[in-house]
Amino acid sequence: MGRGSRGTRYGAAHERLRRRLLAEFVPGQPCAIGGEPLRHKGRLHLAHNEAGTGYLGLACEWHNLADAGAKTDWHGNSKPRDPDPRPWQGF
Repeated sequence: MGRGSRGTRYGAAHERLRRRLLAEFVPGQPCAIGGEPLRHKGRLHLAHNEAGTGYLGLACEWHNLADAGAKTDWHGNSKPRDPDPRPWQGF
């Protein structure tokens, strides 16, 4: 997926939902990824579910970008999942 503005990258439906959720935002509601209270509208993202087929809700910028960075490379391609993330265990 190429980099671009939200409207062109995710489409109009994504942007409409994000705007609606921001309009309904109440300070203190939990981050959709980290669970900590969100304090203000600034830098909130509309977080996708694991499969990328739906949304989790509003998330803080830090958690949303960290989550995306753990799953994709610089170009937005999915990173291969390591079947054994800690191969040194068991020695």
